[in-house]
Amino acid sequence: MKNFWGSFLGAIAGAVIAGIVASVIILVGVAIIIGSFFQSGTSKSEVTISKNSVLKLQLDYTINDRTSNNPFSNMDFSSMKPKSTLGLDELLANIRYAREDKHIAGLYLHLTSLPSGMATLEEIRNELLLFKESGKFIICYSDYLTQKAYYMASVADEVYLNPAGFMDFKGLAFELMFFSKTLEKLGLQPEVIRPTGNRFKSAVEPFILDKASESNRLQLDVMLQSLWGKWVQDMYATTGKSIDTLNHYANHYVISLASDAYQYRMVTGLTYEDEFLDILKKKAGIDSLNATNVVPIEKYAKKVSRHLNKKNKNKIAVIYASGDIVDGNGGSNDVGGDKFVKIIREARNDESVKAIVLRVNSPGGSAMASELMWHELELAKKQKPLVVSMGNYAASGGYYISCNADTIVADHTTITGSIGVFSILFSMQKMLNEHLGITTDTVKSHRYADFPNLSRPFTAEEKSILQRQVDHIYTLFLKRVSDGRNMTVQQVDSIAQGRVWTGADALKLGLVDVLGGLEKAVQIASSMAGIDSYQIVAYPQDEDPFESFFSELSGTMAKRMIKEGLQESYKYYDHLNRATLLKGVQARMPFSIDVY
Repeated sequence: MKNFWGSFLGAIAGAVIAGIVASVIILVGVAIIIGSFFQSGTSKSEVTISKNSVLKLQLDYTINDRTSNNPFSNMDFSSMKPKSTLGLDELLANIRYAREDKHIAGLYLHLTSLPSGMATLEEIRNELLLFKESGKFIICYSDYLTQKAYYMASVADEVYLNPAGFMDFKGLAFELMFFSKTLEKLGLQPEVIRPTGNRFKSAVEPFILDKASESNRLQLDVMLQSLWGKWVQDMYATTGKSIDTLNHYANHYVISLASDAYQYRMVTGLTYEDEFLDILKKKAGIDSLNATNVVPIEKYAKKVSRHLNKKNKNKIAVIYASGDIVDGNGGSNDVGGDKFVKIIREARNDESVKAIVLRVNSPGGSAMASELMWHELELAKKQKPLVVSMGNYAASGGYYISCNADTIVADHTTITGSIGVFSILFSMQKMLNEHLGITTDTVKSHRYADFPNLSRPFTAEEKSILQRQVDHIYTLFLKRVSDGRNMTVQQVDSIAQGRVWTGADALKLGLVDVLGGLEKAVQIASSMAGIDSYQIVAYPQDEDPFESFFSELSGTMAKRMIKEGLQESYKYYDHLNRATLLKGVQARMPFSIDVY
């Protein structure tokens, strides 16, 4: 007994000590983070820009649609310091401002990996083209030019590559992941329900197949041709290389080494970075490079922020709907149906808001949440102009909430459409019985009282109930698009059935009105509202950073730490984890697609 109490009390003491140590570690971490926050917050007045300065863009982080004012959202856990990043909104605004800034002589692109989406890169590249029209130079340096990096670099007047470096130029490819054999090993039986004829709604394929269906391969092939066609057209316009020549290079993979890139005149020269910096000095007309004349755009943004988006009695609300569409309020990286209904209602009832721009960057999600937002947007449209701007994705549920806008604006490379729905549930009977040795028994008052019951396979009658629900939502989805786009239901169904399209193809099909970025959408909204000057008001409003930090400590931050630990393998974990969270009828595009 004495040994028992000794062990018991020792265990309690150990637990208490471990709790104290963990609390101290968290408090120390918070103190470091808060210190970094206030230190970074005092640096605004320290940014100086001398004459003939060069604006530096690196873009080696995922660029979200909107800059976060939460210092904890971009925390680098290895250094416990926030990493300075810009969202697309401020990135474009600062390039635009630098175009007229007399202190800025030119722009320096330092490119390697560009993890952002294709439509995001398209909008940045288009803004850089406008920058060049001012007569200022753009010059680029890289150690390794990925395809995305070269697409961006091709806008530059001169491109320099490390002599020992590499360059990818081989065309685009989609990689899809399939989990059917994994589910089989786990003893999970997927129960998939799709509307009849939704052969392109391939979001369910990873759970029931081990490779892409012919329908899915068809739609992906059409998308690849459209995406690559846009890229080579843009590169032809800036490099002078014919489309046939560029396709020949890609098809035969003649460019992989730095020497190949120079031989085929894809780059201006091969230099090491110190030699490139000498070239940069001559371009800018300066004797030396320092912190005041080579200015990262993240620091430049702090300097010029007071000049951007000045106060005005007329406002245009830009509502950022970025992330999965989910029921309820969702998290900071979700589009929660209940939360966004309130946001849309606030914007439509604010008399100072003269127009609404809904910026959609979502692969979809909950059909019910999409319907709730659609209804609130329909009410908003009756009071003031409603314009949609599509980012990297505005598909399935993302298109659902877009379809009733007065005008829909998309980038060429936006992935949109995917008008279709599905429902998926997993029967766990085999896993419970064979792997875990668990059996279940049910006593019920009525035939369907335990439906849906995941501990057993569904009956034919239960599947028919699910089928009826899914068919109902698809019919409603078709009607929403039909009404919003002034098309017949039959016309919509012929280009729907879950099929995804690029923005360029969606324009031809009538699913999109105008090709362009967020700035184009804002211009259209201001014109419809009849206002020449205005202030942009962004929604959702920023949360208190410290409150957000503690709410995300076990959520978003934990997810980011897992991502940093798993690196490239994280995508496999993420796709499978998200699949387990699907509930109800889903209006979602194939989310397990990676573009190379």
